[in-house]
Amino acid sequence: MSPREIVLSKVALRCLLEAGQTGLGTEALMDHVAAGAEVLLTSLERRALMGLLVERDWIYSFRDPLTGNVRWVLTSQGELAKNAL
Repeated sequence: MSPREIVLSKVALRCLLEAGQTGLGTEALMDHVAAGAEVLLTSLERRALMGLLVERDWIYSFRDPLTGNVRWVLTSQGELAKNAL
């Protein structure tokens, strides 16, 4: 992982930890990451970061039964990764 990916991942994991089991939508999560890291994220960077987090099993998604929207939640592996980064 590059230093930028580490910073972005840590911010994303922290945001999801704070969100708890209600999780965050994809756009909301990426907006929080950009604001928390004080950077602008391209759409390619957003997709790459989501892919990285999912690939490492640090986050998982579920469909909100009320809205039908996809929400992302931190896994236990993600919590361990957040503490390690």
